[in-house]
This record gives sequence, structure tokens and C-alpha cells, in this order.
Amino acid sequence: MTTLVLSENILDDEKIRRLVVGLRDNYSITSLDLAHNKISDRGVRALCKCLGKESVIAHLNLCDNQIHSEGGKFLGRALQTNVALVLLNVRLNRLGEKGGCYLFEGLKTNSQLVTLNVSGNGLGDGSGQGEAVRVFAAMVRVNGSLRAVDMSSNSLGAEGGVIVRDALEENRTIVNLDVRVNKMSDE
Repeated sequence: MTTLVLSENILDDEKIRRLVVGLRDNYSITSLDLAHNKISDRGVRALCKCLGKESVIAHLNLCDNQIHSEGGKFLGRALQTNVALVLLNVRLNRLGEKGGCYLFEGLKTNSQLVTLNVSGNGLGDGSGQGEAVRVFAAMVRVNGSLRAVDMSSNSLGAEGGVIVRDALEENRTIVNLDVRVNKMSDE
């Protein structure tokens, strides 16, 4: 078995901790779908123990859980050393500015992740003055592996759009960037 789909199973942090025990010595599961559950920061912290240097998990779907900024911190740390993950979906969580910053900081040194979905996470406040968009831009300038990024529905604002545009001028690897529904201007 290479794919484990546990989406929509009302999994909470305690169940994730039990899952992690089983995954620690498992080197065959490369795709893990935990979307639409009740996983919070504590569950992500436990899950990140399976995302270290020895991890073989290439696809991780955490869409629509209850992950906040602390979960972003744990994921960011895991991404600094992880060499297997190529797709991470944390869409429809509550990372916020701080969680986005942690995640993007971790991606500055990650050379494996190809696809990232952070849509609907409240990364901005609509003004474009937020720190998350600036850290994202700094990461985009140095990350050479990302090809597709979905940042839609994050209220990045017009200034945030300019910051992202300027950063993309220095990045030759991202070929698909979704920034719909971000209160950006035509500039």
C-alpha cells in the first residue's frame, strides 16, 4: 500500500498520535490524505515527527482541518529537513500571518516541494502590509523547487500583489500561481 486516504473521518489529535506510531516505521506509504478532519496544532506537531529526514511521504493533504499558526511553525520546521515531500495542501485552515511566515521560512531551505496550496488561510488583512506576503516573496526569490502555488482567498491586497509580482521576476521555477480573490488591483 502506497496511499492512505483518511479524509472525512473526524480524526482528532489523539487519533493522529496513534496514526503516527504506526507510520514511524512504515516506508511504503508515500501519499497521506488527512483532509476534512479535526486536526489541530497538536496533531500537526505529532504528524511532523513522521516528516523528518527519513520520511518517504511525498504527498500530504491537510486541507480543511483546524490548523493555526503553531501548526504552521511545526510544518515549517519539518520542511527545513524533509527531503521527500513534493506536495503539501493546507488549504482552508487558519494559519494566519504568523503561521504563513513560519511555513514560508521553512521553504527557504527546502529543495523538494513542488506544489503548495495555502489558499483560504487568512495570510493577509487586505492592506498588503502583512508580513506573510513579504516572507513569501523572500522565499520565492531563493526557492528553486516550487512549480505551483495556490495562494487564493487570502486577502493579500494590492500592495501584496505588487510584492508577489516583483518576487516572481526573480523566480524561474514557479509556472502556476493562483492569487484569485485577494483584493489585488490590476497593477
